This record gives sequence, structure tokens and C-alpha cells, in this order.
Amino acid sequence: MTVPAAVPWGELIDNITILEIKQERMTYPDQLANVEKEYEILTAMGDAALPDGIESVKDALSLKIINDNAVVD
Repeated sequence: MTVPAAVPWGELIDNITILEIKQERMTYPDQLANVEKEYEILTAMGDAALPDGIESVKDALSLKIINDNAVVD
């Protein structure tokens, strides 16, 4: 069950990039399935609501690089 909640754009993009990193690194099928489900929900919300522009994409890529360096295996 999910509950809709208002979150800042930056937090949504941050969560999406962290889930992308987890998808790349996860090896346990059950955990990966949960991450993929959450990723699908958040990206659908982002696609429907986020402004579509090159700056958003560049910001997301920059944030993914930062998060990738911060995530510990």
C-alpha cells in the first residue's frame, strides 16, 4: 500500500538516483524486486510531475554521481 505525500523535487530525484544505484549493485532477488517496485512508483510520479528539461537531467546525473560515491557496499 502506498500513501501519496508531498515531497520536494530534490528529495524525489535523490531517492530515484539512490534506487538506480541499488538496482546496479543488488544481488538478492527479493531485495532487488522491492527496489525495482519502488523505483517504478517514484519514476512514474516524477515523469508525471517533474518539469522535463535538460537542467533536471543534468542535476539528476550529478546527484547520482554524488550518491554513488556516498553509498557503501
